[in-house]
Amino acid sequence: MIDDRRAFMGKPAYLYRPESLYDRVEEGLYTLDAKEEVIRLVEEFESHVPREWVIDYLQDRLGAESVQEMEGGKIRVLFYDRELTKNKVGNTRKFLRTFERHVDEYLLQKGIRLYKG
Repeated sequence: MIDDRRAFMGKPAYLYRPESLYDRVEEGLYTLDAKEEVIRLVEEFESHVPREWVIDYLQDRLGAESVQEMEGGKIRVLFYDRELTKNKVGNTRKFLRTFERHVDEYLLQKGIRLYKG
């Protein structure tokens, strides 16, 4: 993943990116096994993490104006301030690692672990 990513648009589950899995995907090692693992992870995320929880989490950290619900269950997240060159999070990769950790903590309270990689 690029560290200076400015925005995201897609299903909230795609913000949850266990590093070991997504390193394989990004570095061209995207095999059928990795594809099936990503599909399973997205399905598990969507069944256990409420969309509202993700939106509230992102709005708390980035501001309400930075998160917009879209059609088809997608969201748009802006990691920058009003000016495209001014990031709100500094390092997007680090922000997403923190998001992943908070998702894991949220689910562990329910006795669920999404990714064991």
